[in-house]
Amino acid sequence: MGRTRCEYGYGGVACEEPDHDNPLYVSEPFTNPVSESANILKMTGGKSSLQCGVVGSGTAAVFMGGGPRAITTVDVNTTDAHFIQFHYISGTLSDTGKCPGPNHASESIYVHYSCDGGVSWHLLHTLPATLYKEST
Repeated sequence: MGRTRCEYGYGGVACEEPDHDNPLYVSEPFTNPVSESANILKMTGGKSSLQCGVVGSGTAAVFMGGGPRAITTVDVNTTDAHFIQFHYISGTLSDTGKCPGPNHASESIYVHYSCDGGVSWHLLHTLPATLYKEST
């Protein structure tokens, strides 16, 4: 019988034991490459950049071009959490500026959560593509 390969951060015979306590919150300024972040496990289709200006404070995660786009954080202990908060701008109202936003419904943002270390995901909220543009 082979040994079970556990997801990142978990161990034990059935992968039921966390390697460490999960943080109560994460805050990511995107000032360093994502590969050096203690809060972000994976970013697909994006990079840390000032290309679209300051979002919240400092650099931002910027996604341009086609293909899958995602950010996955480390597991967070939300047992006593009352909300999830992040700053999001889907580009500017000008489609010719340095940061044109989405223009198709398929480019909407889908916020998902997982209660089992990323094995399964559940939709929390959809941010429609054209509703979160910033004026130029």
